[in-house]
Amino acid sequence: MFLNSETKRLHVPKKLGARLKVKQHRPLEGTPKTAHLVLRADEHWYVLIVCDIGQAPPKRKGEAVGIDVGLTHFVADSEGKNVESPRCFKKAQNKLRRAQRKSARRKKGSHRHRKASKQAARQHLKIARQRKDHAHKTARRYVDAYAFIAVEDLRVQNMLKNRHLARAIADASWSAFKNILALKAEEAGVRVVEVSPRMTSQRCFRCEEIVRKSLSVRRHVCPQCGYASDRDTNAAKNILQAARMEPSGDKVDGCVVPSPRS
Repeated sequence: MFLNSETKRLHVPKKLGARLKVKQHRPLEGTPKTAHLVLRADEHWYVLIVCDIGQAPPKRKGEAVGIDVGLTHFVADSEGKNVESPRCFKKAQNKLRRAQRKSARRKKGSHRHRKASKQAARQHLKIARQRKDHAHKTARRYVDAYAFIAVEDLRVQNMLKNRHLARAIADASWSAFKNILALKAEEAGVRVVEVSPRMTSQRCFRCEEIVRKSLSVRRHVCPQCGYASDRDTNAAKNILQAARMEPSGDKVDGCVVPSPRS
């Protein structure tokens, strides 16, 4: 299976049609290795081609930033900037609910049931694409602006066990954002370091005093040194500081890359 960029034809096994006409999303980079066809909920076929683009570029030097993900803000960084959460599922919840109810009222196996199920599936696909688009744009913004990015090593699967916050956490899609950020950073020569999220929200960035506060408290005010800041911004600064001081990693150009997890 290979793609001819000039004729816009995908050469596939004969039982699939030998040659399929395709709309190429972007020029291929590197050497194509594998490809597979996928039928999505919008009833369109997509071909996903994996290419070998060779060695990653060397790490560049530049500014550093810490990133804290959350539910109030999608991203809060150590510079005091925030990226609002798109809340894609919450915004589309009413449309999705109506589509699912329509599907539930239909007789299973009937044509009308299949049609209603496809409408609900298309709504889910739209939500997933909106999340992915927002994650790509946010990651690109940080990769272009910084050479060193510190993020939390969150165990999202464990956090989803909280039945009160599971829907909001899933809607935020933190894992997908971190994966996209890592891929874009590798292509751009940006270093991404994961640190433990333990006490990053509770510790004062200025004096390292532990200031206990619940999730409902969105402002960090230290009674020891008087430092006041947004809760997420304080956490992002602690994340960046922990990434630079991580003892388990190897120092590279003044920054630290943690040892791989076993």
